Amino acid sequence: MIFAVVLMACSFGATINVPGDYTTIQEGINASADGDTVSVATGTYVENINFSGKNIAVIGADSSNTIIDGGQNGNLSTVTFASGEESSAILMNFTIQN
Repeated sequence: MIFAVVLMACSFGATINVPGDYTTIQEGINASADGDTVSVATGTYVENINFSGKNIAVIGADSSNTIIDGGQNGNLSTVTFASGEESSAILMNFTIQN
């Protein structure tokens, strides 16, 4: 008797850790591809982020302790979804300020 084993490759998105893999959330977004997750540790991140058309999940550790602070930059939104992102583009567990 001959047995054949077939392995199927499952395609799961990568997880990018901030600040472990990249120091800023935007660097994590820039390094990501559709389907990836950018996992953000507790802290305050003074930056403006743009999903740049990527259908990714950006997930903070805890909405009360993971903060994206736009630095009161009056010309930019703190978070931008403006390049055709779909409903799979997710921002979750953050406090957004300034």
